[in-house]
Amino acid sequence: MKKRRILTLLAAAALLLTACAKDPDSEKGGTTVPTNVTLGDNNKPDNTGSGIAPLYYPDEVVARDESFSLSDFVARAAGETSYVGNGHYDGTHLVVSPFYTGTVENEILPVYATPVYVADGNYGVLHSFASVNVDFTKQSTLTITLTPEERMPLKSAQLFSQGEAKLLLSNGQITLKVKEHGVYTVVINDSQNYAVTIFVRSWEDEDAAIADYKAQYGEDHVIVYEPGLHEIDHEMMMADNTVLYLKAGAVLLPAHTLDIRSDSDAASASEFGASESNGIGLNRYPVINGYACENLIIAGRGTVDMTQLDWHERRGIVFTQCKNVSMDGVIVINPCEWAFITYRCEDVTVTQSAVFGYRTNSDAFAICNTINASVSDCFARTGDDMFEVKTLGGPYGAVSRDITFSRCTAWGSKARCFGVIAEIEKDVSNILFEDGIVIFRDAIWDNNRIGSLIVMRECGSGVVDGVTFRNMTIHYDYGRPINVGVYDNSLTAGEIRNVVFENITYRSAMKGQLRANNSGELSVIFDNVTANGNLLDKSNADTWLYWDRDGLMEFQ
Repeated sequence: MKKRRILTLLAAAALLLTACAKDPDSEKGGTTVPTNVTLGDNNKPDNTGSGIAPLYYPDEVVARDESFSLSDFVARAAGETSYVGNGHYDGTHLVVSPFYTGTVENEILPVYATPVYVADGNYGVLHSFASVNVDFTKQSTLTITLTPEERMPLKSAQLFSQGEAKLLLSNGQITLKVKEHGVYTVVINDSQNYAVTIFVRSWEDEDAAIADYKAQYGEDHVIVYEPGLHEIDHEMMMADNTVLYLKAGAVLLPAHTLDIRSDSDAASASEFGASESNGIGLNRYPVINGYACENLIIAGRGTVDMTQLDWHERRGIVFTQCKNVSMDGVIVINPCEWAFITYRCEDVTVTQSAVFGYRTNSDAFAICNTINASVSDCFARTGDDMFEVKTLGGPYGAVSRDITFSRCTAWGSKARCFGVIAEIEKDVSNILFEDGIVIFRDAIWDNNRIGSLIVMRECGSGVVDGVTFRNMTIHYDYGRPINVGVYDNSLTAGEIRNVVFENITYRSAMKGQLRANNSGELSVIFDNVTANGNLLDKSNADTWLYWDRDGLMEFQ
């Protein structure tokens, strides 16, 4: 047996500090929020050259009239799972956070918020967030202070981050001492309400970066959106060497143009030329579309907000049959279907990006039939699967392989967090999920199908060979933390082999599961897996795992 390795705190830190504070309000049934929001001063200051640049949305992005009810706004996230409940709304899904004000090195750090869903209780809440670009060559530590709104309950604060940081709770304020770029999420009172995520992103001089792109690719190949609200139909990236640059504070707001009220509407509604402009069979243009091109870049610190679209009206950011694709720093709000997809692509890089939403089928980062991809330092709290690999079909050789998800954070209330998921029509190999965090996952509608860390075949006969989950922390899963196998009893073809769980720590309400059903080979290795404080081994496996066939697993 190999010597067990200790999961370092830096791999997936979860730092808990508790302090005396005001008694909390009752949180049952949802978050108590003020009826209206006072926007305050949201004007971006001049860049002082300090190497610190907070994200500011211009006032028109977040402003609401005096009749706006924040309670009604949050309740949208608990709408029924239907075309009505998942329907479109006018405007953006962004508000100034009613729960926090912030500073970063004594500058104002604007804190915003957007609705998300909580399954345990079936209600909507606001997830607050802020973002700051930092040049760490100018200072070794970044100090961020969050001041909770006076009526907000605050008994404890817990930090989830892969980056090096300390959390201090004193005099009713939350202070973060941050030493590197990354995603920093603070959970209040160990509750799904009132969370705030700070994106500490790499420094970039926007104008200089744009000038460099124009010099390299030509002005006609660089599309730039300035800060402010931009209503669009869709954006096309249909030539090699195309750059879409969304400046910090720029919000793309796709317009509602097609009424989608049913599955038949979703199947039949089409746009001229759309089906010839993608390799995935879509009959409507995605919000951002790249097809059969090389060297496509989405850069900047902008936002795509799909609130005005009906459920399934468009997919989000879609690249099909492309090579050398990158996306850095984009926030997607309220996707109406899959947020980011690659299909039959090669050499894909996604970093420092995030997806917030609640609508069903709003998968976050779907890497499909893709070779050589990296997704890192990303965050998702949305209405379906979040960090996933699939093979959706296609010609022979349309496989998924050599894909890494690193330093990503998931919060799942409708489905699954990390894994090889559902459609496995072609082979999948050499997939790595490392240094990731699941904060909460409370979706339990089918515990044979969903989980936090998952390899689950629902259709197809592709071989899965080599999936590793390494240095992963699950703060709390209401269902199955680990779920590997075959969902459908009728699936007899295909193999799932060499699935490794290495240096995993989790808390959960249910056992993990290995479920081969009537299929072929299924093999899983556990190496230093801690379940609810107990190291998994042969002697206690039946306490923490369910399996339906002998020989499915081994311990190292």
